[in-house]
Amino acid sequence: MSRGPASDDSILGKGVKRLKNPVTWKSLLYLILKFPMGILSLVVTVVLITLTLSMVLSPVLYHFSPIYIGPFLVDTLSEALVTAVIGIFVGIVSLHLMNLLAELAGHMAVLLLGTSQENGRDSSEQEN
Repeated sequence: MSRGPASDDSILGKGVKRLKNPVTWKSLLYLILKFPMGILSLVVTVVLITLTLSMVLSPVLYHFSPIYIGPFLVDTLSEALVTAVIGIFVGIVSLHLMNLLAELAGHMAVLLLGTSQENGRDSSEQEN
């Protein structure tokens, strides 16, 4: 007996149907893009938080060892206080940059995965 085309109820038919579904490929693209974006977000977050904390805490830390922020050396109390004030502004900018990264990740998710209403509609259409 020869086999006919794969029916939609067989495992092979379901697999072929899933491979033909564009949502599968959009989801895969989302996961591929999410990995480097997550690494970028991690690196940016760690660098910005470390920079902000070292600047804000410089009046306490300069006693123990000199603090280098780029080419600048902080080794007196007046320099440390100025660095701490600048660190507060750097912290505010850092929070905005991290929020921007999160917003970009959210836009990417909506673009590639759609909203929850669209996903609900797609799954109900697939069942029919």
